[in-house]
Amino acid sequence: MPLTLLHVAITLIVFAHYSDKLKMRSPFILAGLTMCLIGFSMNISTAPNGVKYFGTFFIVIGSYAAIPGMVSWLGNNLSGQYKRGVGMAIVIGIGNFGGAIAAVIYRSQDSPRFIIGHAVELMFVGIGLIFLPIVVFLYKRINGQRDAAESLALQRGEKVRYSDQELRELGDRAPDFRYTL
Repeated sequence: MPLTLLHVAITLIVFAHYSDKLKMRSPFILAGLTMCLIGFSMNISTAPNGVKYFGTFFIVIGSYAAIPGMVSWLGNNLSGQYKRGVGMAIVIGIGNFGGAIAAVIYRSQDSPRFIIGHAVELMFVGIGLIFLPIVVFLYKRINGQRDAAESLALQRGEKVRYSDQELRELGDRAPDFRYTL
């Protein structure tokens, strides 16, 4: 069965549904990055063309399923309309620059294996696989510190009150803000 838009759409809908249901983005981004890792590894190898074609399934489905999760994760974790707007514009702009990068790294003289192109893609996937758990660890730690501070304040009977304006100005540094994992 050939790769169709339907396969990609189904995977994307499943990822989006469970990501929202579990209120977690990172496991689905990790799944998408892992699919890309498998696919690019198949394509850079000396495997037969059928295997490489199958690897392309993993690349397309993994990348199309992970990217909306990354954008929504960023939107969840940036508070304040200006910070969120600028942050998302930067990330989407850099992501769109990928088309220009692809034109340079996938050179016709590297055909048919495109080792340089696949290696650069594997490098970017590797960077994602390295930084994703680091960011999750940092977000968990910050959330834990805020939970502990809130719990301690409740035990002491303290009621630190911030106005709505103060909380808006604090953005993602507000004591009641929790990062989405």
